[in-house]
Amino acid sequence: MTWDDVEDILYDGTKEEMELLQCPNCRNAIYYKYNIETKTMEIGCLKCGYLSRGYGAYRPNCVEEYGNSYTLGEI
Repeated sequence: MTWDDVEDILYDGTKEEMELLQCPNCRNAIYYKYNIETKTMEIGCLKCGYLSRGYGAYRPNCVEEYGNSYTLGEI
């Protein structure tokens, strides 16, 4: 799995797919933050420090399932 796959699942995946997500680099928890007003999305890893930001993003499925900010795969 790549970070592009993670992004695709966060935007268009099911809750079941999201629950299986892990950082492709280190297999630890990932997080996302979505800002409704500015339509920006931040995705990152809590351990290895990977960070990706997107601008002009439509409302992703993960926001519908978990809210505007959430950590997936948290142990």
